[in-house]
Amino acid sequence: MSLSVILLNSAAVQAQEVEEMPQRTPAEATQLDDWALQRARAWVKLYGYVRWFHPSDQASAVDMDAWACHGMSRIQSVQDPAALRDMLAGLLAPVAPSAQIWLDGDPVPSAVATGEEVTAWQHYGWGQGSISSPYRSVRHGRTLEIPGYTPRGYGAFQRRLEAAPFRGRTLRLRASLRASHGGRANLWIQTEAPSGGALDSTCEDPVGAAEWTARSVEVTVAGDAHAVVLGGYLQEAGEAWFDGVELEIRRGDSWTRVALENGDFERRLRGWELDTEGYRYAAERSPTGGRALRIRNTTVTQSPSFESLPAPGRDRYSLGAGLSARVPLAVTDGPDGTLPAPAIELPTLPGCGESDALEVRLASVAIAWNVFQHFYPYFDVVEVDWEAVLDRALSATLAGEPLERTLQRLVAALADGHGLVSAVESDRGRLPIALGWVEAQLVVLSSGVEGVGRGDLVTAIDGRQVAEVWAELSALRSGSTQWKDAIASETLVWGTTGDTRTLTLDGGSSVSLSFGAEAPPPTYERAPIEIERLEDGVFYVDLNSVPWSEIEPRLPEIAAAPGVVFDLRAYPKPGNHAVLAHLLTEEDGTDWMFIPEIVYPDHHSPVAWRGFGWNTKPATPHIGGEVAFLTSGRAISYAEAVLGCVAGHGLAELVGGASAGANGNINPFKVPGGYRINWTGMRVLKHDGGQHHLIGVLPTVPAAPTLEGIRAGRDEVLERGLEVVRRPAGLSKS
Repeated sequence: MSLSVILLNSAAVQAQEVEEMPQRTPAEATQLDDWALQRARAWVKLYGYVRWFHPSDQASAVDMDAWACHGMSRIQSVQDPAALRDMLAGLLAPVAPSAQIWLDGDPVPSAVATGEEVTAWQHYGWGQGSISSPYRSVRHGRTLEIPGYTPRGYGAFQRRLEAAPFRGRTLRLRASLRASHGGRANLWIQTEAPSGGALDSTCEDPVGAAEWTARSVEVTVAGDAHAVVLGGYLQEAGEAWFDGVELEIRRGDSWTRVALENGDFERRLRGWELDTEGYRYAAERSPTGGRALRIRNTTVTQSPSFESLPAPGRDRYSLGAGLSARVPLAVTDGPDGTLPAPAIELPTLPGCGESDALEVRLASVAIAWNVFQHFYPYFDVVEVDWEAVLDRALSATLAGEPLERTLQRLVAALADGHGLVSAVESDRGRLPIALGWVEAQLVVLSSGVEGVGRGDLVTAIDGRQVAEVWAELSALRSGSTQWKDAIASETLVWGTTGDTRTLTLDGGSSVSLSFGAEAPPPTYERAPIEIERLEDGVFYVDLNSVPWSEIEPRLPEIAAAPGVVFDLRAYPKPGNHAVLAHLLTEEDGTDWMFIPEIVYPDHHSPVAWRGFGWNTKPATPHIGGEVAFLTSGRAISYAEAVLGCVAGHGLAELVGGASAGANGNINPFKVPGGYRINWTGMRVLKHDGGQHHLIGVLPTVPAAPTLEGIRAGRDEVLERGLEVVRRPAGLSKS
């Protein structure tokens, strides 16, 4: 009998006929597995140095994701260190012509001389070519042209109308939209009224396709509204087209068209206001005839953010597998490009292929591990052997572990609350219940399922004890203990739509639930509405769900109230940090966010840390009553930025539990295997300079739900917060 052994090389898949597959002894199998790990590890290390720190024009021009897959494919057939050296040298030649590789023990080759005019990578964090990101990576002496848009991330056109004719009526804005080059086109209509600020309505389904698509959006005009503002916008980069913009008013069960000048753009841009910074606007002939509005983003240029360059000679690295390499961090910049010129041209690389192919899974690990190896800002406070994490990830991949789980374990080792691995396209659904840890037990917080009640204890999941299941799932989530415990519900109740999960309850009964779109009912029987003045004049304000446009008009009432409880147990609405200005009595000029300036690999100490903060100034009216902020382990990132200022300036009592301990702008990236990875790209400290990561903002008044309270439908943390703001002046906060 003959078997086909599949061997991969650079050109094609070849089949070699052999009489039979020889049986390996355990020692031989271990040796082969160890060599597969070593050669993969060598490519991971070399790839990282070249991609992020070797500044040749060729390395900057190649598709680096494809190169990662190509290299992993090529090395699979290499059987010894000498052959691996030759293979890696061949991969380097057209991409990093000044790089060198040799066998350990051989004479070290002389370095390629560097001239006076050099270029080198300067990383302010790790930039991926987005002008909206605070991070940037540019080669010294070069500029980087990238799609640009305003910091708000949209280019809009609009028109303002008097609201008087429409008060108390519903308006509908309609148009035809199309988009290209990654753009997304959308419509919006807004009313402005003193009683409720700006009521903004945006189409929930923006258009990202090249075909003309009809969209509409509605808004009800308040009785005291003074203006209606309507229009459309291009989200971020790309381009968008708009045509046939019409305004209608509801009369009974029908719609009547309202005159709107130049909604077809045949008179070019007449009558429309344009927000032109970062975008270009033109009324052009559309593909279907007639004119249409075209919005496209402009190109902007990024230059290096700092002056430091790597010192000469710090460019030799051990790759393992018996190999070492010199990968210059600075190269000579000649009149026609970086030197030396490569002896062979860059190859046309094939794509990465199927996501479950071995080389694609290994390349995905290589990219992810290197991003963190060179740019993760918390290795000084996270206890992890990152080299061992690489070995485990490569070994698991070689053994056939699914890529998602491998990446989840890798990211979990970072202890980064922002760390998350998600499928680029995923059909996710949830169970119709909420779960959480209460008094060290897994408890049903709310339920929309017959036979499962609030406060029921869950003892097993799919036939396995809760402790076992949670230990396994928790090992795949990144972040602090309080963060992972706080998001137990999300971890346990989300899965693939249509799949089922069986829960065993205390007492032995079981229920099988399906993942779908149905959300559970609220956890508590009676909770204040999003913003409410209670009977004694104390205010409750839910910063997680109430937009600033609704809070701001009520600031005079809130400021005059005897007390106010701000709920920040999750993630606040954008802009709600504005409340800090009404609590401060002096400017907050503290630097608490820090982005590293990096020129060396292997999480070598950055050449500098650039600090900044919000620089919030006091504003009127000043909130002068007793104030408490509710917090929990679910309060992460933006929430912690607000809480950090409150704690740093002693602006209020903090009631609840420690926040998540993960703050700072995320810097997501994708890997060829089809996954997106979130992580924290900057360092955030407490306002006094102490460690924030993993610790979080600690409560001044600890409070937590109890099993008794959950079963009674009581929000005990809120109750404690109200007690704090209602206490007589001068009493202890304990």
